[in-house]
Amino acid sequence: MAACSDKKTATTTASDSKASANEPLTASFRGVTATTIKIGFLTIKFDDCIVQFTQSTQGDAKKIMQALVDDINNNGGILGRKLEVVFKELCPLKPDEVAAACTSLTDDEQVFAVLGVYDTEPGDGTNQLCISKDHDTVQINELAFQKALDEAPPGMLILPQIAPKRSLAALLGLLKAQSTLKGKKVAVLTDQTREAVATKLVADNATALGYTVGSNAVLAISGADTTAAQTQFDSFIEKWKSEKVDTVIMSGLSVADRQFVDKLKKAIPSIQLISDDSSAGNNGQTENKPDTKATPNSYEGMLVAQGLSDPEQFATDAVQKCVKVYEKATGETVLGPADLKPNADGNLGRGGQYSLWIT
Repeated sequence: MAACSDKKTATTTASDSKASANEPLTASFRGVTATTIKIGFLTIKFDDCIVQFTQSTQGDAKKIMQALVDDINNNGGILGRKLEVVFKELCPLKPDEVAAACTSLTDDEQVFAVLGVYDTEPGDGTNQLCISKDHDTVQINELAFQKALDEAPPGMLILPQIAPKRSLAALLGLLKAQSTLKGKKVAVLTDQTREAVATKLVADNATALGYTVGSNAVLAISGADTTAAQTQFDSFIEKWKSEKVDTVIMSGLSVADRQFVDKLKKAIPSIQLISDDSSAGNNGQTENKPDTKATPNSYEGMLVAQGLSDPEQFATDAVQKCVKVYEKATGETVLGPADLKPNADGNLGRGGQYSLWIT
């Protein structure tokens, strides 16, 4: 950064960097003063918006973020500047709240960057461009769409993990190495946000992996109402039966919801499910409910590409550092994934059990 210049070329030396580091800090950009960096952090109205679609719960995101920010500030901040956080709560399934969060944090609060989940799928990705492209503001979003990643200015929309397109490509590579799909009849189940990428990748790899392609199901999912998508899905299930489809690749988290998976497994019990989203398996935790223990788990046997397991990730130095920071700030004990127990509803995370390790 010491080499930044308006000139076409710039050079720097160790002495230049040292001199620059010793210069007084100034108000250098929107949201950046001589002493502070202002960031926006998005939190989700989990109980009012998301809980009915998942079998996990969420810890207090604001408390978690504040504990980590306080620790950074107590240890000198970022290159001499302290962090200031503006929290904005929203339901990502409501377009009006998503749009309002964008203008509130960028136009009104004038933040330097925005962190957190924004415009959760299903969506077309254009909302994510409101922050990164339309308002020239850095955005770090763990659920960034490929469309938004492709259209955002370079470096302005950042995904902290593997991109959706690369995730599915990596999954197909693993399946090829193990000849898992050889001789299979494969269909794609996805929504409008991933249609172009998912259907093309699966079609392009058919010959190399030795499978044939059935009819692809692209569900029109919009917000919380899945009535139209369910009707579409019923039609595709009947088509898959006639085509003798025996493997379905689910691309995206929205189509891995229990309402679709349970229906598919009931109609075609022997179907092999594959998901390119490692979070999909979390939706299969309701078999822990006291009143549904005898119900078959539709997610049993589903193949998912994942790096470290949840317990392994929890044990890493980076996560443990965050755990210690949170425990010191709150006096609460953070339980790892192996120690979490389902509550009365079969969900993980409540009753004093925190999901900080996920964050």
